[in-house]
Amino acid sequence: GEVTPRQVQAALREESGAAGMGAAPEKTPLHAPISPARPGQDLRRRGDVLVVGVDKLLTVLAKCCKPAPPDPIIGFVTRGRGVTVHRQRCPNVAQLSAERLIAAEWGSDAAQGRFPVDVEVDGTSHPSLMRDILDVFSREKVRVAAATSQARDLEARMFFTIEVNGLDQIRRLLAVIGEMPAVTSARRL
Repeated sequence: GEVTPRQVQAALREESGAAGMGAAPEKTPLHAPISPARPGQDLRRRGDVLVVGVDKLLTVLAKCCKPAPPDPIIGFVTRGRGVTVHRQRCPNVAQLSAERLIAAEWGSDAAQGRFPVDVEVDGTSHPSLMRDILDVFSREKVRVAAATSQARDLEARMFFTIEVNGLDQIRRLLAVIGEMPAVTSARRL
């Protein structure tokens, strides 16, 4: 499960090409070995996430729960795609194979990154509510990656995917939006 068919095919081509030229076939590893952490240094950096006991491993943030620092996180070792990082309270983590879960933490540089986060806002429907919320994001210099809204009678529900620097920024944004007169609730999903 660690070697893709393309890697096998490429290795066979290289070997047959070298053998056809009369040269001795060169043995090349198909993948780099995973090296365990040294004693006394259990955590290794990979981008913004530290994974326990593993060095040079691809990490990807899960799209289902969109973790952002300082959320408690956990890694799931996938087949061929490195480690997918979930929030520990993500409902999908309970359905994952326990033997493939791995401890993970945010790295020291994580606070400097931008992370996508889903936000839900409920309120009374009026023509300028979406514009007012987008104005808050604009003032705070937050990029809006996606926005959808649903209106029924006098109620409106809006979903935003925004890119933030961390939970402090999310809390501040949700507090400002929650204080708007037409908003009944604002929360992170």
